[in-house]
Amino acid sequence: MRKYMTPKTILGIFMITGIFTIPACLESPKEAQMQTTISSEGEVTDKTRFDSPYHTSLNTTIKGEKCWDLQLIDDEGKTIQLADLLKHSQPKLIFRFSGFDCDLCYKQVLEICNRLDSLYAKDLLVVGTFESDREFRLLKATYAPKLRFLNIKSTRPLNTTLDALDKPYFCKVDENLNISNVYLPDKKYPGHTREYVEGHFKRK
Repeated sequence: MRKYMTPKTILGIFMITGIFTIPACLESPKEAQMQTTISSEGEVTDKTRFDSPYHTSLNTTIKGEKCWDLQLIDDEGKTIQLADLLKHSQPKLIFRFSGFDCDLCYKQVLEICNRLDSLYAKDLLVVGTFESDREFRLLKATYAPKLRFLNIKSTRPLNTTLDALDKPYFCKVDENLNISNVYLPDKKYPGHTREYVEGHFKRK
């Protein structure tokens, strides 16, 4: 004899499945709301900005600090002092990295900076640390032919506090070698890096 479900059984099943179905339906508007905070590039637009509390704290920490007046070597092998590059000029933007940093991070940043207008590109100094001159020149030719590349051959840091972070970073440096407006790029948020870099030149 085939068994049939009683009305009470059917009601019980409906109540149980309803417990799982209703919350699932309620999640849809929440997911839709979360979508609105994500840009077309997949970046969360209201988090991890370059003016985040972390960067504010970092800029407070380095307030009053200077860059060392290091001897730098350009991609043509010419030697120049950092102070000479900053003399009688507007504060320049420096992107500092090392060949030992995450290469995905600094290569992405170089590509972003290389798309700058040529008028601005000359005011951005890319300061790296490479053991191999060949690697240094190859990186410039491949990722940032428009930018001015400079290599630190000494073991002295550009700035003790910032170099100790072991991360690529940006900073603004004036003719007295004073540092300000530090920003640590994150490869997950390339749009923020573009905004930071372009913002520096728009404020001139």
